[in-house]
Order: sequence, then structure tokens, then C-alpha cells
Amino acid sequence: MMQMYSSDYRDIAREALRGKWKKMILLMFVSAIISSGLYLSGLVSNFFSDQIYHYVGDFRYRYLVINKPFGFGWVLMAIYVLIQLLIEPMVTAGQYALAQDALSGGELELRRLFPKALMWKLVGMSLLRSLLVGLWSLLLVIPGIIAGYRYSMADYLLINHPEMGAVEALRRSKELMRGNKMAAFSLDWSFLGWVLLEAVVSGIVMALGIMLEIDVIPIGLLALDLLATAIASPVSAYMNTARTAFFISIERAEAQVKAEGTTAAAETETEPDPAEAARRAAEKQAKQHEAAEASACEMYLRCHCSHRLLEQAGLAAEYEALLGAAIRRSSGGAAMWMN
Repeated sequence: MMQMYSSDYRDIAREALRGKWKKMILLMFVSAIISSGLYLSGLVSNFFSDQIYHYVGDFRYRYLVINKPFGFGWVLMAIYVLIQLLIEPMVTAGQYALAQDALSGGELELRRLFPKALMWKLVGMSLLRSLLVGLWSLLLVIPGIIAGYRYSMADYLLINHPEMGAVEALRRSKELMRGNKMAAFSLDWSFLGWVLLEAVVSGIVMALGIMLEIDVIPIGLLALDLLATAIASPVSAYMNTARTAFFISIERAEAQVKAEGTTAAAETETEPDPAEAARRAAEKQAKQHEAAEASACEMYLRCHCSHRLLEQAGLAAEYEALLGAAIRRSSGGAAMWMN
């Protein structure tokens, strides 16, 4: 399989999203709202705190004072935690399912965002992965980043192999990403320009909102968050599709290597090495030559005895003509014996 680069995966993603950009961006926007609990986060902060604004010259500072420790806010907080714990892993895996549908030329459907049959596996896998990445991060930042890439294929694997368990998906991700973590990092790094552009545009929008004091009211702050999410959705759709193409290529490459190894092993079992094959061919040829010589010798002896009898009967000439034709059709050993 030929080597592919980050630009190749980006090209594949753009081609797959041709004619589907609007729908994919909309689905990414919906998934971001659901998985992040965007609406509830604002409500939770309102129920648990009061916003106090302090002006210093032209600068305005906002403080959140926690003064509502009881009440309905705790219910919202519980719902928010449940969303993060149960819904976010499912929606993240659903994004890979949507990208795979786009890459295979299929239709993009909202239901693919919610692989409900895999919810508990995805939750268990997400918790285990967070634990593993967290433990590696204790050693410093770099080991944590490497661990994150090591287990990054687990969502994709569970979507494509629902028979897998959470632990097996993490183990398979570790195997498939062995030797491919730097390629995955390079692919993500190749989107740096788009990510920076998204951050700049979102920053400008948020700055304008603050200047216009839109964020003073909760609904205004929520509107700014929604707008920032909408700005990020095209980049998310592009990156997610390219990463899915990368994962597909890794899995196919491994399957191809295994198939070639199986074929080679089968050929090794059924065919001997060249020296052994040559020896067996020589033995077979020698046996065939010996059989031909024995057959020619036997035929000559029979013919010699019959010749004497036919000579006495006056039929020697006709018999010699038939004998010559038989000898010409026999091997070289027969001619040797006749001479």
C-alpha cells in the first residue's frame, strides 16, 4: 500500500464532503451543542451564582459569586454531569460514524449521532481512556499527549466493530496506532491554520459582544457561545472527516498486511524451497528415464524373440517396418538398446 500524507487525507475529506458540507456542518453544530451541554452550562451558572460587574476605566470585569448552593441548580448540575458522562462519548463516536458515511458516499442522518446500542461500551471506554491518559499525564505533558493518540481510534473501532468490548477497543487502538501516532499528530497539526482562523474569528465575535455588553444578560452570553460554536463547526467537520479517513486507511493497511502474511505462509507450507524443488524434479525425471529405458528394453526383447518366429514364417519384413515405427515413438533409451 502506497504511503499517504496529511494532504492526501485532507483531499479525501474535501472530496467526500462535496455537496454535503451544509448538512455535515449542521450536524457538527448540533453535536457540539448536545455534547457540551451548552444551554445547561449557562443555566447552571445562573442558578449557582450571581454576576457582578466591576468597571475600571473603560474595562469591565465580570465576577461570578457562588451564593446559591441549594435549590434547582443542583438538579441542573446533575443533568449537566450526566450529559458529559453519558451523551458526550456517544456523540463523539457518532461524529466518526457520520464521517464514515460521507467517505463511503452514504447519506448523512441525524440518528447516526446517537449509537444508543453502544452507549455503555462508549461510556466505559471513555472513562478508561481518560484514566489512562490522566495517569500518563502525571509523568509530564508529552507522555499524556502520546497516550491520547495511542487510544484515539477506540471510538472508531467500537462504531465499526460493535462486538468489541471497551478494553478490547483500547487494546486494538494501541496496536493500530503503533508506528502511526506521529502521522496522526502531523494530520492534526496540518489543520493549525484553520484552527487559528477559527479562534481569531470567534475571538472577534466575543470581543464585539463584550464591547456591546451583550454578555450582560444570560441569553446574550448564550447567543455568543452559539455563534462561536457555529464558527467552529466547519473546521470540526473537515478535521473529523480527515481523521476518519486516516483511521480507515490504517485498518485497511493492517488487514492487507495480514492477508499477505497468510498467503505467504500458505505458499511456504505447500511449496518447498527452490533447492528441494529442484532435487525432487531431478529425481522424478530420473525415474521417468529409467522407466522409459526399462520399457524400451522389455519391448526390444519381446520384439527380438518375435522376430525369429516371424522370420521362420516369412513375415520378417512387415514386422520390421512396424517395429521401426514403434521405436521412433519411444525414448532415446530404446534406440540405444536397438543399436
